[in-house]
Amino acid sequence: MSLENAYANNVRRKKEELIKLRNDRAKYTNALSNATQKIMRASNQLRTSKSQSTIKSKINEISREEKKQSDAQKRISDIDSKIARKEKELANEEKKLLLEQEKSRKKRDNELNSNYTQLQSDINIQKYNTALLSEEIKK
Repeated sequence: MSLENAYANNVRRKKEELIKLRNDRAKYTNALSNATQKIMRASNQLRTSKSQSTIKSKINEISREEKKQSDAQKRISDIDSKIARKEKELANEEKKLLLEQEKSRKKRDNELNSNYTQLQSDINIQKYNTALLSEEIKK
């Protein structure tokens, strides 16, 4: 049972790790979306602006947000790789858990069958002894 518990704990831990990775992915997806929106706003303001300082400021802002976009995309890609790896590990741990549970079930079934067979044998002995006693009483 302890090996089964170890596998169950591994499955639980892998699921928790996957949840954390998916939350991290969502965070970077939001950052990517925010950067895209800021780029669009800055681009629109850049088109309508006449001032050189505003134009330079918006170009710098767009550049910063494009870097944020790139960083977020890289992080999302890295997290997707980690998620795929963790999902594979989780599948392996779940398979090990199922196999161990099956072993435990078979062992339990064998023990029950053995106990049943022993009880049947004891009942048959009792019946035989009862029959012998009945024969002796009749004599």
